This record gives sequence, C-alpha cells and structure tokens, in this order.
Amino acid sequence: MTRQITDKKLGNQRFRQTEEAILGAFFGSKKVLNARIIVKRARISRSTLYRHHKTVYEIVPDYEEYILKKYDNLMRGLIKRNIRLKTAFHQMLIFILRNKRVFKIIMDKGNENILEKMIRRMEPKIMKIYRLPEDCGKMLRIYEKEIAGVIDGWRRGGFVEDEMRVLADIMYLTATIRQRLGALTEQV
Repeated sequence: MTRQITDKKLGNQRFRQTEEAILGAFFGSKKVLNARIIVKRARISRSTLYRHHKTVYEIVPDYEEYILKKYDNLMRGLIKRNIRLKTAFHQMLIFILRNKRVFKIIMDKGNENILEKMIRRMEPKIMKIYRLPEDCGKMLRIYEKEIAGVIDGWRRGGFVEDEMRVLADIMYLTATIRQRLGALTEQV
C-alpha cells in the first residue's frame, strides 16, 4: 500500500518542500537511483524519505494515484452536470496544464498509460453519446491510444502548443470515432 499524497499534505509548506526535494533528487538523474542517492541529493534523512514514500519504487505510483483521484473528483462533478463531451476533454486538458509538472514527472519515467486511464474514465459517456455497442472494447482502446498520443505529443513539445489546438485534434478523433470504429468492425 502506498503512502497517500493529498492536497492537504501538499498544502503544508514543509511537506511540499520535502516532496519537491525528493522529486528533484529522483528525477534529476538519468542513472538508476536508490534510497541512499535520493537521501543524499535531497538532503533529507532516510526516515523522512520513508515517511513520505514506502519505497523508492513507489514515488511515481504515489503521484499517479494522487493525480487520478483528483481527476476522478473533477470528472464526477462534470458528469453530474451532464456537460458536453468537448467540455469534458477541455477540462481534462486544463487539468493536465494545471498539473503539468506532475504529469511530466510521471510520463518522463515511462508511465504514459496514465492518459489512457484518464480517457477510459470518460468511456461510458463516449459510448452513450455515440451509441457504440458494448462489445467494442478493443476498438475503444485504439481510440484511447490515439488521444493519448495527441496529448503525449503536446507534453513532449513542452505544453507550448495552445490547448485549443490539441482539443480540436481530440474532437476530430472523437467526431470520427463512429465511422472509424465501424470501419474497424467490418475489417475484423
């Protein structure tokens, strides 16, 4: 079980500074890290490191869990208000921008499937709007990878491109999903 990172903890200046030191030490190097190196680079004690994270290998999963919980709260609120799909994707991009440092950290360490997990949380809404059959799971995974690819390209570019351009690309993929998924079902 990972140690839980919460907004309340990150609101504490001392906790946040320690986390930033741990993250800086963890992600500041290309070589394999262990607790001894992180403690030395972050200038903290070993016990402080383990108070924040159960193991060195759980630093990234701790942050992924934190981000997904925040995202789930956002999506629950949007779905309750029955917002349009375009608005949901736009809110997702704004969420990524607001948390871009954490996204960069998670994704730079090769954990790019966080985007697919986020998109998957919108799957019921997408299926309902586009009246997709319930057995199109494999095809939806392709769609998720397409959107994740667009967002990952945006991240690799340093989030420089306007999010409205990225949103336009996502909405094009979304608008053509029924045709593209229909073509895929015919090929299978």
